[in-house]
Amino acid sequence: MKYRVVFLFFLFVLLCFNLKANKVDSLESVLKTAKVDTVKVDVYNQLSWAIFGSNPDKALYYANISIILSKRIKYAKGLSEAYKNKGVIFYVKGNLDSSIVFYNKSFEIKSQIKDSLGLASVYTNIGLVNEAKGDYKNCLENYLKALKIFESLDDKDKLAKVFNNIGSVYFKHPKTKENLDNALSYFEKSLKIREELNDKKGIGSSLYSVGLIYFTYGASIYKDVDKVKAKENLEKALLYFERSLKIRREINDKSGIALTLTNIGSAVYASRNNMNEAEKFYKQALEIEAEIGDKKGIVSTLFNMAYMAMEAKDYNKALDVYNKSLIASREIGLRDFELNNYDGLATVYERLNNFKEALFFYKKYAELKDSLLNFEIGKQMSEMQTKYDVDKKEKTIELLVKQKQLQDLEIRKNSLILYSVIGGLVLLFIVIVSILYAYKQKKRIITLLKFQNTEITERKIEIEKQKDVINTKNKLIMDSIKYAQKIQESILPPASYIHRLVNENFVFFKPKDIVSGDFYWVENRNGFIYIATVDCTGHGVPGAFMSIVGNNLLNQAIYEKNMVKPFEILNCINNKLIDTFKKYQDGNTIKDGMVLSLVAIDKNNMRIEYAGSSNHLYMVRNKELSIVKADAHVIGIPFDNNFNSFTNHEIEIEKGDAFYIFSDGFPDQFGGPKRKRFLAKRLGQTFIDMSDLSMCEQKQKLEDVFDEWKGENEQIDDVLVIGFRV
Repeated sequence: MKYRVVFLFFLFVLLCFNLKANKVDSLESVLKTAKVDTVKVDVYNQLSWAIFGSNPDKALYYANISIILSKRIKYAKGLSEAYKNKGVIFYVKGNLDSSIVFYNKSFEIKSQIKDSLGLASVYTNIGLVNEAKGDYKNCLENYLKALKIFESLDDKDKLAKVFNNIGSVYFKHPKTKENLDNALSYFEKSLKIREELNDKKGIGSSLYSVGLIYFTYGASIYKDVDKVKAKENLEKALLYFERSLKIRREINDKSGIALTLTNIGSAVYASRNNMNEAEKFYKQALEIEAEIGDKKGIVSTLFNMAYMAMEAKDYNKALDVYNKSLIASREIGLRDFELNNYDGLATVYERLNNFKEALFFYKKYAELKDSLLNFEIGKQMSEMQTKYDVDKKEKTIELLVKQKQLQDLEIRKNSLILYSVIGGLVLLFIVIVSILYAYKQKKRIITLLKFQNTEITERKIEIEKQKDVINTKNKLIMDSIKYAQKIQESILPPASYIHRLVNENFVFFKPKDIVSGDFYWVENRNGFIYIATVDCTGHGVPGAFMSIVGNNLLNQAIYEKNMVKPFEILNCINNKLIDTFKKYQDGNTIKDGMVLSLVAIDKNNMRIEYAGSSNHLYMVRNKELSIVKADAHVIGIPFDNNFNSFTNHEIEIEKGDAFYIFSDGFPDQFGGPKRKRFLAKRLGQTFIDMSDLSMCEQKQKLEDVFDEWKGENEQIDDVLVIGFRV
């Protein structure tokens, strides 16, 4: 259940008021009669805050009007609150980058006007965004800054919220008993204060949080250690969830109701092993989430349903629901859930012994993981682009609101004229006053439009400047990657060196990106000529880093460890790679590694020794293909009782024999008339067909075959094929 603490749970920390329908109606009545602009701004802000959970689009409309009015009358406090509300609304909608932009705007104004309470609130909200992004270090720093202010002000309501947030940070850390105990301590502190304040919204949230802790104790910590304790904790979790659900139904908190129903379903299955009863709660949660448009909640509930179906060994259902959750997570850009769904699908297929599909989804998992690692490289460019888009959208909204105001003024003017005509001569004085008023309004509108036109022009210039900065950042990033390409090329053996060792050879190397996760390695040592093709996890920048690690490990094996046999070299780099990653990962599992083919040529005795990880050696002799099988073990995975060493193969060479080693980029490429994979079988036939050609002609043949097969399709992976004759 490590993914169950969903984004919606921490949304409740932002709620400072429990405004019901009559409160909203009361505020709208005040708005109609308000004459002072600062009062209007405050009411618009209160309305936006009151309904952001139930009607975020209308809340955004109120926030935009408040921003326009605040700027017009230079009301700093009102503007800071409107920006904060807008940050909350985008947070609810799942647009975290836009949310942080508006929180920062609010923070700047509150700092200038020395609004301590407001600053603490913004610190809390920024911490929530950091938490949603998984940036727990900055998240905890912001919560502690907020905590210090609230303690100095003795604001118990806000203290309860920050205690709850700090507890959630501990909960999101690795699920050790120590972290869970710390989380429970903070959640209970929060619950105690909220009960003193009779804060029903907060009590419902804290009861839910405590329930999550007991659920995790039962479903994880004690599951395989103490069955009795596990059962007791799961039943405690159900009690807390049911108390939370009762309160949330009383105050009609639909988001909270859906979230609690999902976790009751999980707890019912874990404690009573009753999948049918659990599904009833999941379906109720999905109905509510669909009703309020909570797409993230739908993804999370589907993920939980799939996980429980897998645990119940209903694998067909698990596959169906995992796929639904995967599609939904892709649509709204929840990449963490997309990653978790790939992992879940790979696990289900592995349990079904469908290793082909399991490997496919594992590769999807690894590729997305690489993509998430690349996020930091483009982070600055992405943030500036988001700011550019948000500002542009905000100006469009402001323009639409201003147009509506103009339309309202025009309607009011026409109404005054109509009433004046009906009044006749008796009301002539009123007509004259109305015309003068309309004239003044028109003059005011013209002045306002001129001011707004100047402001729009200045903002356009600012946007163009931001665009130039983005382009400059992009160029710097690309220059860095191209320099990395030069570094990677420098470690590859030059063609002249390979030809000195093996006269008849070719290397067909076609990276997918500027830098590659595939590389080749050639050395002459201990009377052997070593040739290797290596395919590291992923491609692009992460793959290139792994390729440098792999090249260094191969060199260490033969030069420092004096390894000779191919299987010894593979065993050595497998253990070394595992030790390297363990050293820096604090016990966390890394699913990165490499697969390779390693050939050692003994020219004097006309024989070849070979060992391989997943990628086979192909030999063509007299137009007949032989495949020397590699071991189905990825380098980077520890040895065990089932597999404790790679296999060494020895082959006697005859004149005219052609040998080929390659990565999976060529056979996995989509193309052809039906857009299917090329496959290793078709590649083997290609080796047979071209075996009579010179190695130079064979390389050209392979390039032509690959380009023709790929056609207009995107290249999906790095491509590497090496062929040689001794």
